Amino acid sequence: MCAAGSEGRCQTGSAAAGTVSATWTTTPYATPSTTAAAHLPPSASTAQSRRGGVDSDSRIVHAQAKDLQILPGTVDRYGFFGKAVQRNDPWDTGWWRYRVPGRGQIDWNAVVDALYENGFTGTLSVEHEDPVWSGTEEKVKTGLEIAHRTLRSLMA
Repeated sequence: MCAAGSEGRCQTGSAAAGTVSATWTTTPYATPSTTAAAHLPPSASTAQSRRGGVDSDSRIVHAQAKDLQILPGTVDRYGFFGKAVQRNDPWDTGWWRYRVPGRGQIDWNAVVDALYENGFTGTLSVEHEDPVWSGTEEKVKTGLEIAHRTLRSLMA
């Protein structure tokens, strides 16, 4: 979100396609401006980097804490884009599934460290899409507690 009165001078973007620097330098919005900001979902770049796509760019103002579990032996069966046919369950993506932070393969210590190393002062939000910790209010609450325990000790 841009500040009021900044129309035409404030750009936002998402780093979901890869690292922040690569995204900013390959878009028409590439600029050293302090009014530009990026949103970082580390789970979108896990296959590329255990640091969740965090690169040397201090314009990240929001990061999502959502982990990712890669299911062994399934990527060769379904391909990079996952299960596209005979998908009766929306959580059944084929070779991966989202997890709460601490239950997947993202190295949260490295992600949070890289964020702070690059001047991050923004918001880290838990995005709960974990099929294991969903379905009941109690399971959702437990999933959020797992995420809190995983991330709280890493935050400054």
